[in-house]
Amino acid sequence: FFIKVPGFVPDHAEVNFAGLYIDSDLIDTNMEGFEEVLGTLPCCTTNRNGDGQGQPLNVVLVGEGRMILRALLRGGWSENAYKKDDIYLNNSDYLYGRPPDATFRKSRGRTTERNELSLWLSPIRVDGEPVWVGQVKHAIGRKYQISEVFFGTSMDPDTNDGRNYLLQNLWYSQSLLAFAFTGTGLEVPVESPLIGFRGSPFFTDGGRLVMWISGDPVALNNARDLLWNTKTGSQGGSD
Repeated sequence: FFIKVPGFVPDHAEVNFAGLYIDSDLIDTNMEGFEEVLGTLPCCTTNRNGDGQGQPLNVVLVGEGRMILRALLRGGWSENAYKKDDIYLNNSDYLYGRPPDATFRKSRGRTTERNELSLWLSPIRVDGEPVWVGQVKHAIGRKYQISEVFFGTSMDPDTNDGRNYLLQNLWYSQSLLAFAFTGTGLEVPVESPLIGFRGSPFFTDGGRLVMWISGDPVALNNARDLLWNTKTGSQGGSD
């Protein structure tokens, strides 16, 4: 069950998900055609103006929004509530012409080190289930939050790290029905990193992580690896 916290309204609670798309926008597919549809997604987010490339869209979650929320909360992720002013909008990553529909954070230590997850409801439906396109970043952080105010947040250039962390987190918290890696993302070799619109370098193996999420607990040994692409990510992601 969910309990509202007085005075706190998470960002996703202010989104009219039912009104994001009209029927003609929707893309219905099945498992056989799903990977091909994922190949039509943009590689990365953009800035507000759409003229600057962000970091890769490296995760895809399949499931009803309420189930996704339940799984993330069970995995220890925290909801966020950002004031949608120009500072926020100018610094956000954009997909489908809008900032994230939902954002979550999970601490990774006693410093400000954390993972940041941004999610957008896509127009894609696979076997009738909603598809959420996301981006996981690993903020290395600093010892004190005040240091980030003055010196900024240091980001891990290896975008695979946050992606694989999310797999392990949702698997261990018993929220994972099935997963697959697909090579439909952007491959950026470590020797030639790209620079995102915020000035942070990044590299990636090009693998996108697709996960089917359950709101109810799933035994660890019941999560299935669909083995779409064994060359990108799957060995490192499922340890």
